[in-house]
Amino acid sequence: MKFDANCANSFFTYIADNSMPLENRLSAALFFKNTVNKYWNPEENDTVDLAKALDEVTKNYIKENLAKLLMMTPRKIGESLAAMSAVIGKVELHTEWPSFVPVFGSHL
Repeated sequence: MKFDANCANSFFTYIADNSMPLENRLSAALFFKNTVNKYWNPEENDTVDLAKALDEVTKNYIKENLAKLLMMTPRKIGESLAAMSAVIGKVELHTEWPSFVPVFGSHL
């Protein structure tokens, strides 16, 4: 299965849903973080199937919505999401994610 923007939206919705058990939301956040770690920049990992790489639509969806999700989740979940933003930032902060500081700053 290819992880696309619809899938990212489903994960974001589930992770943000306070009616779901915290442990389940944390598991979803960890899976999501690991997916981003593996497929954001798969050229750096020889074992990754490039056909499963995240497309630009999915990457943009994640970048546009990550700060909001990070600010509305408990600390345990936030730590996974913060680690995910670090992975993205390492690859794209200066070139592909110019809205990082304004978006995160607006949610503080």
